[in-house]
Amino acid sequence: MIVAAIHKGSRRGATANLGLLTLGLLAVGIPTGAVYALFAHQQALRTDWNIKGPPCPPAHRSWAEVVQSREPHSFKYGGVEFSHPFGGADCASVPDGPFITRRAYYACQFTAPIMISVTAGGRTQLFEPGPGRHATVSLRHGRIACVLGGWNAA
Repeated sequence: MIVAAIHKGSRRGATANLGLLTLGLLAVGIPTGAVYALFAHQQALRTDWNIKGPPCPPAHRSWAEVVQSREPHSFKYGGVEFSHPFGGADCASVPDGPFITRRAYYACQFTAPIMISVTAGGRTQLFEPGPGRHATVSLRHGRIACVLGGWNAA
């Protein structure tokens, strides 16, 4: 009976209330922070890979004329095969939509490739940006596009 009277009249203290408040804020704050971080990351990718420039000229010379006896750099990214005789490449899967999404398109930036061969869906396109020019190739909605320009382009 004494135990029941003590239990009936007891209230939570300030420390218990603070603990519950902290637990509630963590339960809401951690997922909210994670969603914001994902949104910010995807938004940064959209911004960084939104490279504007004039279209890459189509190839006017043959691959053999440009490459000669040099073995081209070839790689696959996102189901697309890329080849380029000179320079380096940097690729990313860029979120394709305004909000958090799993849809993405593929983009690769090339530093001074001179010529780029892109094979996707059984078709090959050749672009000839020329010597010393950056180029960015994207495959979006099944369409291959190339623009002159990149992050370090003059």
